[in-house]
Amino acid sequence: MGREDRIPLRLQENYLHGTGKGPVLHLNVITIDLNSIFLCSVHNYEIVVANHGHIYGTLIHKERPTDFGGTISITPNARTLKPDEYKSFNLSFSSNRKGDFIERIDFVIKESLEVLSLHIKGCVIYPTLHFDKHTLDFDETALGFIKKQEVSLHNLSLVPVTFDVTIMEDGEQTPLTYEEFATSKVKPSFPTNPREFTVIPQKGVVQAHSSLKLKISYVANMVRTGRTNMRVDMWDSDSNPIILPLLFCGAIPFLSIKPMEINIRFSFINFPYSRSINVENDSDLDGYFYIVPQMISENMLIVYSLSSYQGFLKARQSKTIDITIITKNLGRQTTTLNMLTMGEHAPVTSCVIICNGQGPVVSVQPICLNFEEIQVLQDKVMNFNIINDSPIPAQFKISSKKSSWVIEPTFGEVRPNDSEQIKVKLFLRDTGKYIDNIIVHVINSRSFSINVIATGIGCSIVFEPQIIPIFDMGFLFSHQNLSLPITIKNFGTRHCQIIWSNDPEVRIQKSQTWPKKFQIEPSTVEVPANDSNVVQCKICWNINEILTEDWYIFEQIFGQGKRKLMGTSTFKATFTEPRIVFNKKELTFCIDICPEGEKLQQIDKLMVTNQSRMNLNVSLYIDAPFYLMNNKKKFVHEKKIVLIDGTTTTIPVKFSPNIKLNYPYSRNYSGILWFEYEEHPIKNKIQCKGAVNFPNITLHCKDLIINSILGFTAKETLRMTNNGPIPVIYKFLWAGESIEIEQLQEASDSKNLLIQIQSERSLDETLEKLRSIFMSKTSYLRCPEILTHIDSNFEPLTKEPLDDILDIIPHEGVLMPFSSQYVSFIFHASEPMQLKVVALCDILQGPTEIINVFASADVIRYSVDKQVIDFGQQLFGELCRSSFTLRNHSTICMDYKINKRNLIFKTSNLDSIINVLIIEPNKGSINPLSSLKITIELQPMLLGAFEIEFELQVTHVDPLTITTKGVTSYPQIYPCISRDIFKPVKLGYRAIQLLTPNFITMKKQEIQIRRDVDDNIPKSQVPEWDERILLNDGWDLISYKEIFPSIIDIEMSIDRLLATRFIEENASILTKHPIYMGYITIDVKTCYSTTIVNYGPWNAEVTIKKLEKKQLENSGILVQFEKTTLTIGKTTCLTIIWQPTTIKYCERSTREQHTIYLEVSRGSTIPIIIKSVITYPFVTVNTKLLNFQNVIVGECLMMNVLVKNEYIFLFKHT
Repeated sequence: MGREDRIPLRLQENYLHGTGKGPVLHLNVITIDLNSIFLCSVHNYEIVVANHGHIYGTLIHKERPTDFGGTISITPNARTLKPDEYKSFNLSFSSNRKGDFIERIDFVIKESLEVLSLHIKGCVIYPTLHFDKHTLDFDETALGFIKKQEVSLHNLSLVPVTFDVTIMEDGEQTPLTYEEFATSKVKPSFPTNPREFTVIPQKGVVQAHSSLKLKISYVANMVRTGRTNMRVDMWDSDSNPIILPLLFCGAIPFLSIKPMEINIRFSFINFPYSRSINVENDSDLDGYFYIVPQMISENMLIVYSLSSYQGFLKARQSKTIDITIITKNLGRQTTTLNMLTMGEHAPVTSCVIICNGQGPVVSVQPICLNFEEIQVLQDKVMNFNIINDSPIPAQFKISSKKSSWVIEPTFGEVRPNDSEQIKVKLFLRDTGKYIDNIIVHVINSRSFSINVIATGIGCSIVFEPQIIPIFDMGFLFSHQNLSLPITIKNFGTRHCQIIWSNDPEVRIQKSQTWPKKFQIEPSTVEVPANDSNVVQCKICWNINEILTEDWYIFEQIFGQGKRKLMGTSTFKATFTEPRIVFNKKELTFCIDICPEGEKLQQIDKLMVTNQSRMNLNVSLYIDAPFYLMNNKKKFVHEKKIVLIDGTTTTIPVKFSPNIKLNYPYSRNYSGILWFEYEEHPIKNKIQCKGAVNFPNITLHCKDLIINSILGFTAKETLRMTNNGPIPVIYKFLWAGESIEIEQLQEASDSKNLLIQIQSERSLDETLEKLRSIFMSKTSYLRCPEILTHIDSNFEPLTKEPLDDILDIIPHEGVLMPFSSQYVSFIFHASEPMQLKVVALCDILQGPTEIINVFASADVIRYSVDKQVIDFGQQLFGELCRSSFTLRNHSTICMDYKINKRNLIFKTSNLDSIINVLIIEPNKGSINPLSSLKITIELQPMLLGAFEIEFELQVTHVDPLTITTKGVTSYPQIYPCISRDIFKPVKLGYRAIQLLTPNFITMKKQEIQIRRDVDDNIPKSQVPEWDERILLNDGWDLISYKEIFPSIIDIEMSIDRLLATRFIEENASILTKHPIYMGYITIDVKTCYSTTIVNYGPWNAEVTIKKLEKKQLENSGILVQFEKTTLTIGKTTCLTIIWQPTTIKYCERSTREQHTIYLEVSRGSTIPIIIKSVITYPFVTVNTKLLNFQNVIVGECLMMNVLVKNEYIFLFKHT
């Protein structure tokens, strides 16, 4: 525990006396010398305090006012120190006064209240700002324009300096710039005391050791040359300001307009002329000009407009301005251009405009219009042109003395450099000569006179309608008396007489012979001046054609004996009959009696258009049950109307029949709407068809037969068709009285026994009663016991027997209009039986239809007369026929169809199905206990033996396979010529395999028959002695009677095999027969003969195929062979004669080859190749020179020459 304040220590007697001491604190400094510091700058120093005592001590700063002025700040304000601890204070000092200073700072020790002091001293100096320029010279500046310069303020001190800039002796009013002068509508004047200088920024701070740019703008607003100063005062300082001298001069530039005069000597009034002026700046200053606009008034003599009224011009530059000048009056006119240069007090005249106004330059062409001779009462037009050769429009007015001339237009304006066409129209009523002058007045120009001359000819009479040169009366109805008026008008001033005649040389007589076609009444008529009269043209014609006739019209002026021909008129009339167009050819009506109600369409409308070119009076009539509507909305059978030409008339017709509801069958009605015309005897008619529709159906079969295999379900469909527009609601019911069921049993004699289990009443009687009761309106069947209503003593049969074996699906439904539906009758019987019943189709709001149903059930039993059909040997490609019989042993109809199987050939590997069999009928139905003959047609297309199987499918039982077989061959002949065979050996073996023993036996029998006929041929070709020799040598002799194939058999079999493969592969590989005639000498005849043998199996007709004769004849070949018919085994001869000539063969040796063809009827075509080498006889020697050299006289010297025969034949030489 302790105390914060000191208390005196008092000791008792005989004790120590003393005073307590506080903490011992010391500062590290007594005096701080700051030396020189800048005004307002802040300086910081550290003061350290130390506790040298033994207790804690607290040192507190004691504030006191400064002696010199300034700010002293100690932070922190107090420090607490432990013994032997050091801590610091921060001393901050700044002053805004210049000069030397010394200040004391006191600290107090809190515990002992002891004061510790220290002193600071130094000198405060000013911060310095400097300009980077000594003066600013703005030179000469035009009034209203701105010049700008820059100067920098530099701060060399360590503290920011705040400044304020002032332009000394500057004005207070806002200066005027050329931009404001340009945008002002009313040009302002310059202020009297303008503020011409602007400094940016005017105030600010220059940071320590930095600089700041000042922008000084000079806007000249006064004409003067001067000098002023810019003063910079530093903020919150007592220092002196900084001064910068400014030099300036304000002046006005010299602007002028060139040229100073614009003179347009020949100026069209109201025409704009374009000129240009230059505004030039002849000074070294920029300038701005303003040309004062022209004051607009009504009395202005010259109007001008400028492309630009003001603008800016740089020193020594100019600006071009376009000026448009218009002169308003004639003569010399003057105006001025006044320009104000910015800085001047008033505008001055800078340019003078002088114009000499002129009017339009106009001429007229032609100056004379001669109409010559013109027909009276006809317009004739001539034109003249007013030509304007000036660039301004010319206004004109036209006048004339007489009214006979019509001028269009009478006034107007001619466009610049253009012309205006003036029409002068003349209309004369009387003949004679007419002369007049037309005056053309041109405003601001001179007038023109045009002479007009005309002579009137012709006649003043006009016909209505116009009949000259043709009087077309248009379309007229034939068979009608017609009278057409012709009005004659006299537009002249003299009385005249008009005469009508068919003869151009006619004279006025008391009686005239009327023409056969048209008639004019009266033929002579008087027509006063300015008056009219009427004649009648009468005609009646019975032929529809175009009728024409020529009439001559004469005029005679009253008081003059001369008569002249006015003109010729062709009277024309087209006689026709009424032409009426109907929008439909027939009218249709419909009344539908539906279960939900009646739907009526009883009224139909006919649109009738009259295209006859004339109105028609028509009488309409029609018979019941069709009616017409009159004007009182009542329905009648007759009516009269008028058909206007070119219009369409609507005629309503109503259908109202007498409907018998007790006979609910649909019925159709027909009628004719007749059109009779008063103007013509022709008639038109329109068919009318009406229908009364009840719900009716059409049964496509009323006797339905159902055949069922015992134990199976059979179904027959009945097609019902609704041919009407009404949906049919139907329901099927059985007529119980009509049911008859007969059970079938097999007796020992295979006859069926019929067991009657129903009433003995005949079916015909039952059906008759049904038909009589079902024809009434109330014949709808609602109860199964319907027959009870027929006979009260009859007990109805229940439906249980039929429910098990016979059903109808669907038994009720709705059949939509114009559609069909199938109803299935399903029959299933477990025992053989026959059923007869009547099915009733009850129709709501309609009649009841009756269907007779006959159903039978039995077991399928059938047979065929043969299962193998042998065609034997048939000719290749020929049609052959056979048949078999199918018999039905059951009591129901039996369906069958034929299924074809594979075609098997022994000579071919062909496995595909070939439709070579035609079986008719290949499917169908056989009636009970009946038979059907089925024919088979075969056209073999491959050679060799064949077998064809087909299946007979009868209903659902297993199919029965039937086989057809046979052998296909073709006539073969054997030329006794060596064969050119280059075929594999296996081909020969395959051909030998096809030679069956039966076939070889058959061939030998044919040859034996031939031998028996020809006794000259020996039976054995090998003698007995030769036979022994051959047997001893190991040969096996084959007897003629043994079954071995001969060479001919093998070769013919190869031909057949190749033919078969040719058909299969479609390749030409049949055997060729070559005849090699060896070497043939030129001009030497060579012959070759061979034998042709008919190998069989049929007689064959053999002939040579026709070739080009020239080809063989040119080569010297002659083929001798006559067309012949060879029986089996018979032969004929083929001879080839070849005699080549020197005309074709020129070389020593030529190889030749030709082909001829033997055609065998219904067989193959055999190619025979004729080959030969055509040559000349020639020899060669071994040397071409024999040199004997020197031979002594009297001696004989011999040399040999080898002669070689190059020809294959022997010949002699000399």
